[in-house]
Amino acid sequence: MALKWNKLLLSVLAIAITINFIFSGTVQAVPELNSIGIFDTESKVIIATTSPNYTFPEEDFTPQERQELQGVRQSRNREIWEILDESQRIQIEHNLRSGKDIHQAIAELDLQIDQWDMIQAIMEWSELKMKRIIYRHSPHKIS
Repeated sequence: MALKWNKLLLSVLAIAITINFIFSGTVQAVPELNSIGIFDTESKVIIATTSPNYTFPEEDFTPQERQELQGVRQSRNREIWEILDESQRIQIEHNLRSGKDIHQAIAELDLQIDQWDMIQAIMEWSELKMKRIIYRHSPHKIS
């Protein structure tokens, strides 16, 4: 029962944060009402995103930022590790040691639906935490 609530909480939190990131950098145009009060369906809608994709080599980060990124990754790995059973742990270790990244290693696992959902929520949450650290480091602060 506790796992179900944790799963629900993580999913809702990940969705809320994802929506916040998506819409914080997006400008949406809404069609205008015409003279009789109906939306003009002939007008074009333009959506412009303003979230730049910055990538920095890790050596450009301060020691504190590198430590924060490492902490996020370790936390993510621990949480994923707790969800997997013994055979899945062995398989993901093998996949990672053979040179695959975390996304590829997880994709090759034979996961149950609830395991997949939990892992995806953990991955999204971790990526958002890492983006926060990267954006703090960014020379172009986003308002």
